[in-house]
Amino acid sequence: MSACVVPLYKGKGDKYECGSFRGISLLSVVGKVYGRVLINRVVEGTEGMIGEEQCGFRRGRGCVDQVFVVRQVCEKFLAKGREVFWAFMDLEKAYDRIDREALWVVLSMYGIDGSLLEGVKSFYRNSRACVRVGNSMSEWFPVRVGLRQGCVMSPWLFNVYMDGVVKEVNERVSGTGVSMVNNDGSEWSVNQLLFADDTALVADSEESLARLVEEFGRVCDRRKLRVNVEKSKVMRCTRVKGERRLNVALNGELLEGVECFQYLGSCVCVDGGIGGEVEFRMNEVRKIWGGMKRVFECRSLGKDAKRRLYEGVVVPAALYGAETWSLKVAEKRKLNVVEMRCLRSMCGVTRMDRVRNE
Repeated sequence: MSACVVPLYKGKGDKYECGSFRGISLLSVVGKVYGRVLINRVVEGTEGMIGEEQCGFRRGRGCVDQVFVVRQVCEKFLAKGREVFWAFMDLEKAYDRIDREALWVVLSMYGIDGSLLEGVKSFYRNSRACVRVGNSMSEWFPVRVGLRQGCVMSPWLFNVYMDGVVKEVNERVSGTGVSMVNNDGSEWSVNQLLFADDTALVADSEESLARLVEEFGRVCDRRKLRVNVEKSKVMRCTRVKGERRLNVALNGELLEGVECFQYLGSCVCVDGGIGGEVEFRMNEVRKIWGGMKRVFECRSLGKDAKRRLYEGVVVPAALYGAETWSLKVAEKRKLNVVEMRCLRSMCGVTRMDRVRNE
């Protein structure tokens, strides 16, 4: 199967560095249809075997579900005066490093064999690619490792591969993580949360987290995945002010401790509150409003069009992940202030007009 790789800028980093771009593989229409038929059958056979830790590319689940779990764990532990420890692990070029031979073994362990497994293998057999930049194309070259980014099969194949990592880590560090009690008295525990390759490790002590990070790194190395130590962060959630540094290392390098971390688009802070998230959301609204201010204040544009534009662009940025929030009065007031400023500006109402918000 041949693919044309188009590099897309990630939106950050040096534009002259290859690492700042993500290569998206463009396949033929026939290839896409064939891939969809294959992966639908793979999903049907493996969905029930993928652990609850994974929420990426699964029906009825999304980023907000994982953010909600993170906030609930922090909230419940801090309410009892306990600390909770997090490690947000970054996998470097995760899709590109998948060992295909190891993937075939994992698929067979999950019950994918026979003609279906051969079909998946055929999708990657003798694979080659070229790179297109503008109107220029490179020579064709063979690709023997990794999953194609942009291919309909890649997300679920990666989920299956990562589920093997999750299960092996759990076997090595059984008993670590945090335990929660449901309303019916039943207890459940978790030590890993995943959305595709975005991995959060959680423990109830610094020692447990250090062990969890170490074993996660070992399993990833064994399966030819690489943890980016520089981008991986650790955080101690506590309401006790003072020293919050963590002594958690991977491959001899200390992971950087942070007080706030952007997890799946939401801001998670050491105090377990959402004050940092509210500030982040307001800044996002200001950026969007600043870039579109001339459109919103255009007098030739009708109010109905402005309203739909506002609800389609500004509101989603302001309320992303709001389902997970527990707002204080002061935080509600801050959000209302930003909203009213936008609405008054959109309607052309200033303080000089002496028009109340109501």
